[in-house]
Amino acid sequence: MHKLATELFLVSTGTIILVSSMFAFLFIGREVPIAFMRELQIYEHAMDVHAAIIQEKLRNVDLNKRNKTEIEKILKNSLPNTTYSDLEFIPYNKDKVYGYEYLNQMYENNDSYNLNLTYASTADINYNYILENDQGFVQLRISYYPYLNYTFPYLIVSVILSFSYLLIFLQMFMRNKIKAIQTILKDTSILAGGDWSHSFQYHGSDEIGQLSDELRSMQKSFYDNMQNEKIARKANQELITTLSHDLRTPLTSLLGYLELIRYREGSVEMKREYLDRSLLKVEQIRSLSDKMFEYFLVFEKEETLNLEVQPLSDLLNYIRENIEFMQQDDMNITYTLEDEQYQIACNIEMLQRAMDNLFSNMHKYADHSVTAIVRGICEGNQYQLYMSNQIRIDDEKVESNRIGLKSVEKIMLMHNGTVNIDIKENTFTVELKLPLVIAE
Repeated sequence: MHKLATELFLVSTGTIILVSSMFAFLFIGREVPIAFMRELQIYEHAMDVHAAIIQEKLRNVDLNKRNKTEIEKILKNSLPNTTYSDLEFIPYNKDKVYGYEYLNQMYENNDSYNLNLTYASTADINYNYILENDQGFVQLRISYYPYLNYTFPYLIVSVILSFSYLLIFLQMFMRNKIKAIQTILKDTSILAGGDWSHSFQYHGSDEIGQLSDELRSMQKSFYDNMQNEKIARKANQELITTLSHDLRTPLTSLLGYLELIRYREGSVEMKREYLDRSLLKVEQIRSLSDKMFEYFLVFEKEETLNLEVQPLSDLLNYIRENIEFMQQDDMNITYTLEDEQYQIACNIEMLQRAMDNLFSNMHKYADHSVTAIVRGICEGNQYQLYMSNQIRIDDEKVESNRIGLKSVEKIMLMHNGTVNIDIKENTFTVELKLPLVIAE
């Protein structure tokens, strides 16, 4: 179940319980405000005028049983609807004492009155009056319920007050969530303005908090990538500056040697020495240009390459040329290259560059006294090229940043191939796998 929905359910349930409890409390204590109003004695003399009117009407009535209906009518018409009354009459004739009780039956038969009376049983105010009458002693007792008119309004106010708490708590809950969304929106606006170092501030366990966590992770990842890109760009600029300077140095020397050979007279041995020095400078320039190419290849963002279907033999012939060159340089190499007229999808110049890097690495760091092995075989839909050599113990120089091997990995990745490099017990091994194009 979603956490946000669970929180809303719990808040709603708790608020409903609180509202119900509050309404029950107000209903049970409904007589408290009535008691307070009674203490104010607002209705202390409310029936005085009505009692005087009844006294005047009774002067013209013979107070006997035969006039009971008329007396009840007087009580009924002279008192408010929210009253209950009785009249007791004692004649002056001592020989006969009559006691008459007249009850106002109107409200006992009124359902609304009984309902209100049930809701506020202690809301009555009792009045006792001794009325002047020539026929005898008259006592009038009135029970007045003035607060019954406030019963239903009180219940309505109680309901409104109780449910206002429901609205308040729900509004507080929604306000907190809206505030969280506004916080995320503010942070997003800051990022949109270009400040990717700013992190999302909201933390929570619900879906909004999870959204903030995901956005925070995205911001951190993007910011780290930006920083790494800045570092790489700076390193790139430094490398370009360094290589440019390093290229100018041998170029200047090469230009000087060539000018000496052309314009200066000298012996054949001297000119040969200048030629040897020029070749050395050319080799330095070639090495520096190769490093520059390899660097840009490794850090180039574009990883797609236009591949053309070409015979595998073109690549294998280039490998043979490298092997034969190294054999002429007194390096022991044995090789077997299987070729059954296969084809590969490749950029032949890029693959030749990868082979140059691998054989140059072998030529620099291999022990020439130990036989190196180069083997190429077809395995299923792939061509596997295996190269192994013993590392020279007295000069275990490792290429700076392994940039040449990284270049090989990048080139193989562009050709949908793989590279596996392994160094064990002073033996360097590299295995390349290239997909073959199988004719249907």
